[in-house]
Order: sequence, then structure tokens, then C-alpha cells
Amino acid sequence: MIMALVAGGAHLDYRAADTMTPLHRAAALGNYEAIKVLLDLGQSPNTRDQFELTPLYYAVLNDTVALCVERLLYDHSVLGKSDEAGLQEIHQACRFGRVQHLETLLAYGADINSQTAKNGNTPLHICAFTGQESCARLLLFRGADRTLLNRAGHTAYQQAVLVENNTVADLIRTFQAKDVVPLRVNPKRNERRRSFTRIRPQQRCASLGRLADFESMSESRSTDNGYEGRRAVHGALNTSQTTDFEDYRMTSSVSGYCLDSMLLEDDHCGEFF
Repeated sequence: MIMALVAGGAHLDYRAADTMTPLHRAAALGNYEAIKVLLDLGQSPNTRDQFELTPLYYAVLNDTVALCVERLLYDHSVLGKSDEAGLQEIHQACRFGRVQHLETLLAYGADINSQTAKNGNTPLHICAFTGQESCARLLLFRGADRTLLNRAGHTAYQQAVLVENNTVADLIRTFQAKDVVPLRVNPKRNERRRSFTRIRPQQRCASLGRLADFESMSESRSTDNGYEGRRAVHGALNTSQTTDFEDYRMTSSVSGYCLDSMLLEDDHCGEFF
């Protein structure tokens, strides 16, 4: 359907009122076939929305199949894009316990020890906070540094103890360095697509359009929960999925920072982000 719409004049880079492209939408919905078609038709995997986030980020943030993440990385999606709290794709994979996503990210070169901008938490710290044992185990086996401190001065082990995630704490404490198995893979890349680590200003302008246009667009589409007036490609993606797309916008921001049950504001526990 997407190919037919594009052949009929639909724009691949058309942005809805929320500044998402069809590829953002497909990634957030976990629609692998749509992702593949859009990439094959030439849409950039590194297009960004108003939050400066890529389709890859949304594919990890949402409950999608890891194949969606792998396909975006295969087509040279850039790793390490951060949201407003400094969380990258690898932090979100650990936060939600997406082990296959995490393994794919690591295989394509994600920084296993990357620290969040605000509080300096590594992916292992995130696992300590959230109790994601499987992700913590994978990080340890792939060589995550257990000695790194966050801005509160805590190691991942200490953080797990503080929030009483004892299973993760014991895993970190008892893990032996001799058990580390470094990744020795050469992930496949799409040789037909050039790798762009930086978008030229004119490309970004062509993709994003004028911000004023988006603002006026948003004002004029206040009905139907913001979906009125979207172009056909967006509509085709929405009708092919039963997922409630609005679920990705959790709590106060794009990646959902409020985890009240964890008492993250407690001075003794430190902060998650």
C-alpha cells in the first residue's frame, strides 16, 4: 500500500502535526514491513522529530520486535541520540528489559558504558534501578564496567542495594571478570545506502520544513486528537496496526520519566535520570 501511495504522489518526508515522519510512525508501531519499504524507497533513517529523536529511538522505546531495530541500524541509523534527560537508546532498552534490542544495539556499536547527561547513570545503573536482571546479565557478559560511579557517587551495585533490587545486586557482586565474552561480530550494513553521521543544513531544512509551518499546522489540526489532515502514508500505517500509538507518550515527556513507585527523588536512592 505504501508503495502505491508514494507512486501516486504521497511524500515520504511529510510530517504530521507532531513532526513525525512515516518512518517515525512505523518504528514506534513496530511495523517492520513498513520500515523496510520506507527505507528501500529512500527515506533517511536519521530524520529527527521536534524532540531531535530518530526512528531508532522510538523503535527501542516502544514494545517492538528487535528486527525493527536491526533493520534501522542495517541502513546506517546513527546510535547515541539522546532525549531531553540525556537517555540514549541503550538506556531505554535496559530500562524496559528489552534484551534482544540491547544485544542488537551492542552488536552495532552502542556504548556499553554511556552515562546519562543529568545523573551519570550507565546502562548497568539503569538495570540496578529497574531490576532488569536479564539486561544486567547481558551487560556484564559483554564487559560493562561495574566500577563506574554516577553523579551521586554510587556504583551500579551500590545503587541496586539502595533500591533493594537484591537479585541484580547479587548478580553484579558475584560476577567474575573471567566470564566476560566480548562481542566479536561484524554487523551487516546496507552498502547501497551512504552513511550520514551529520545532516547538512539544507537537508534538514527540506525534511523538517519551517517550524512556523508546524506550529500553524498543529493549531489547525486540533480536532480528532491531532490526526486530522495527515497524509496518506501516515494513515496507511495507522490503519495497519492495532497498537494505540499514543501509549508511547508516557507521563510528562516523550520517554516517560515519572516512575513514582521507585521513589527516585529519595536522596538516599539517587535519581534515575
